[in-house]
Amino acid sequence: MLYLSIFIFIILLTYAWGSLSAAPWVPTRKRDLPRIFSLLKIKAGDNFIELGAGNGLILQEAAKRGTQACGYEISLFPYFIGKIRNIFSQKKFTLKYRNFWSINLKNANIVYFFLLPDVMPKISQKLKAECQPGTKVISYVFAVPDLKLINIDKMENRPNLYLYEI
Repeated sequence: MLYLSIFIFIILLTYAWGSLSAAPWVPTRKRDLPRIFSLLKIKAGDNFIELGAGNGLILQEAAKRGTQACGYEISLFPYFIGKIRNIFSQKKFTLKYRNFWSINLKNANIVYFFLLPDVMPKISQKLKAECQPGTKVISYVFAVPDLKLINIDKMENRPNLYLYEI
């Protein structure tokens, strides 16, 4: 009976996590970091927010460039990897174990994410409702509807980068 209870608990937990998630953990490719940050033209002091921050790789790079980097992650494994990454990082960032749908983006200058196409209409509404005019938004791989497109960075055999401005 105990094993059955544990099994049911794990199934329910997995189902609950899956219904909250906007994407499985698939990290941004490290070789695409220069493209991402070249496109963003980050300035020291920018408030960089990552939705679905995974293992903190993007946050670490943003912090190295002088931003106030903060990310949100709800998957435990990449979250813990990100926390460990931050311990050993010279430039610190903030990684919170929290669902990004519940946070407000009003203070962000830059928002970065790598999410699934089916959540893009919802994320578009959130960005338009919460971000200040001039906020830069970059989406890795998938386009976001109804935002002002500034640039698409395309490279052969590499994912597209979509840059928007609110």
